[in-house]
Amino acid sequence: MSQPAEAPFLFDPPSRPDAWYLLAPSSAVRRGRVVTRRVCNEEVVLFRTGTGAVGALAAHCWHMGAHLGNGCVVGERLQCPLHHWEWDGEGACAGIPGEARAPAAARQPGYPVAERLGGIWVWMGGGAPGPVPGLETFDDAELLYAHGDAVRLRCPWYAPAANGFDEQHLSTVHGRALRERPRVDFPEPHRMRMRYLSRVTGHGVADRMMKRLSGDHIRVQISCWGGTTLTVESDVGRTRSALLLAMIPVGHEVEVTPVFTSRRGGVPGVDRVRLAVARFLFSRFIQKDVGVMDGMRFRPRLPLPGNEPLETFLRWASSLPGERSR
Repeated sequence: MSQPAEAPFLFDPPSRPDAWYLLAPSSAVRRGRVVTRRVCNEEVVLFRTGTGAVGALAAHCWHMGAHLGNGCVVGERLQCPLHHWEWDGEGACAGIPGEARAPAAARQPGYPVAERLGGIWVWMGGGAPGPVPGLETFDDAELLYAHGDAVRLRCPWYAPAANGFDEQHLSTVHGRALRERPRVDFPEPHRMRMRYLSRVTGHGVADRMMKRLSGDHIRVQISCWGGTTLTVESDVGRTRSALLLAMIPVGHEVEVTPVFTSRRGGVPGVDRVRLAVARFLFSRFIQKDVGVMDGMRFRPRLPLPGNEPLETFLRWASSLPGERSR
């Protein structure tokens, strides 16, 4: 008796995954400052209190809908610009002019916040927050950071994320060849990881620099956190550096922000040079991806012979929790 045909795989990722989103560099939200950011169709207001704590609230006041981005920080609270209701970082109403207590129902929607890798992260989604994206082979304190400018790409959020696990494009786009088969695993539920060893086959300026620095042995570890953050950790000879790509869905497009890092060596001038070199090499690398992905209509056809890591990513991305457009 013949076996029933296997149902075709349906690529169905969320339009906005439940994940941590890098909304701003820590330096952009100084004490007393209010900053507005957008994720998909939601506006989020970030503010830093007098003691340095960061809060993240929905942008429109629970009371009358005034935009809290036009408000101001008063001590440890964010004050609405319209009637001066005050909200703490958890969304509790902490003060109303002329009133002894706030209505029991008064609650401003808020979001969990974390500061890591030189940036402010906000968890958007249901359930308990997953691990905040980080670097597995570095301690945060030993790194220097440089946040690059955000780039808007005309493609869905999962195109840049999938690109990180596309082993075939390493050769066709980046001039790299694998010295061994990639190893893919899932260290924790919200993270997919791929590790590989590569060599340089390209002939550009950055390629020649990379080949000389690495001895033509580049060890790379790529992790995708919740679908919307990629971390790339590389060993290039005696130099170790890392790149973070934070993705924010914006309608049918995606905003990608790079964060370049380099390890501190104890000599400030030398450290800055190392960071500049890492930024140059990573920038040249990802510029090639930008030219390929902009305008991309991401329609994968499975199976993908010879590209198992990418196929694994697509199946994982389809399993992620989050909002789905219907």
